[in-house]
Amino acid sequence: MYLCRPPYGKEDFVFVQEDLTETSMILPIDLEPNIVYKWTIRAGNAKGCGKPNQFKEYLT
Repeated sequence: MYLCRPPYGKEDFVFVQEDLTETSMILPIDLEPNIVYKWTIRAGNAKGCGKPNQFKEYLT
């Protein structure tokens, strides 16, 4: 999972976890209110990881 805050550059990721095995999770960080965060995931298997999915937006 990749979670980013504005202005959404590489240095703006606030959370990255690439070894998720479940379909849900509780973030181990607090998000600031009234911010539009963008997030995505990418699938992986024994042969490697695919391309990230299109980013989704989440308003806190």
